[in-house]
Amino acid sequence: MTKGEYAGPFFGGSEQGPEKAFWKSFYESPEKELPESVFISFMQWIFKHAYGIHLKSPDHLRSLGFRILPAGDGYPFSYWKTEALPSWTKGYLINDRDGMDPVHYLLTFRPFDQLPTPVKEKYLDGKLHLFPFPGSMVLWESRKSSSSRRCFTTPSSSPCSGW
Repeated sequence: MTKGEYAGPFFGGSEQGPEKAFWKSFYESPEKELPESVFISFMQWIFKHAYGIHLKSPDHLRSLGFRILPAGDGYPFSYWKTEALPSWTKGYLINDRDGMDPVHYLLTFRPFDQLPTPVKEKYLDGKLHLFPFPGSMVLWESRKSSSSRRCFTTPSSSPCSGW
């Protein structure tokens, strides 16, 4: 690896799909979760650098309207499904039927076209920030990208030429 290269996933770059790798990064081992403080430190960095907001605590993050919407079955391969999220995510979780009025920041790896209509509308109206940015997920959502994975062992080995 040369200087400046990054060997690990950022927001879930993995052959197991984007969501699974992200949430696995909050486990020390399959049975041992890292504490919520590790997640809060990560969110503090994002909020400080992206929004100029200095997070003080998990309660502060929730009061800003931060929530998590799991992807569920929103991906083309069954092995991409995240079996369980860390237990401390329970206080942030929402589902498709929950109201979106209090939500201003949403962490979800669900493909944009599979998001609940109120989420898409609020995002397109500029009233909701999505993590990760939907444009960064385009290769994960690409049908051509999915079909090429049948020929290549990992997304990183898929050719980008000719797209």
